[in-house]
Formats: sequence, structure tokens, C-alpha cells
Amino acid sequence: MGLGDDFAIISTRQDTEFNKPDSRVFDFTLKELAEKSGISKEECIFIGDTPEDITCGLAAGIETLVVMTGPYWLEHILQYPIKPQNVLPSVDYLPEWIEKYRT
Repeated sequence: MGLGDDFAIISTRQDTEFNKPDSRVFDFTLKELAEKSGISKEECIFIGDTPEDITCGLAAGIETLVVMTGPYWLEHILQYPIKPQNVLPSVDYLPEWIEKYRT
């Protein structure tokens, strides 16, 4: 499909025995990024759309964004807190977020 041309690392469910919200789901990808590209988890952004995604990303220490196009809604903010600026209406707002918050 040519995906390798657009992504530094491609990871699928088969690359790990763990499932979200276990933060070890990121171990394979983070290791590959560090070894192949010298990219640390502090340079990564994880985007999810479920409360489990929030739990997983934060536990892994990755900057976590949530898009409200899935089952994460404002009612979840108290139970699954995340920085207000990291809640996006959709992934379409990602370029604006990157420009504003990433250095």
C-alpha cells in the first residue's frame, strides 16, 4: 500500500501482546523510533478518541490528545482528565495544535 513512504514506523496490534489501556502497547513503536530515527517519546504525540486512549497515553508519558469524534466526550473530562488544550473537536485541528503548542 506504500504506507512506508509516509510513516517512520508502522505498528499494528500484532507487534505487541499488550492492549490499551496498558501503556506497554507503545514499547515497540517507541523503541523503533528511538533506534531508527533517534526520536524520544517526549517528541511524540498520541491521538486517541476513547477514555482508554487517555489512560494509556498519559501512563506512557506521551503528550496525549483526544479527538471528540469517538466515545470520549466532555463528560469524561472529570474521570479521565486531560489538559483542556489537548481536547480537539476532530483531527482536522491537529495542524493548528502543533503550530500553537509544539516547539
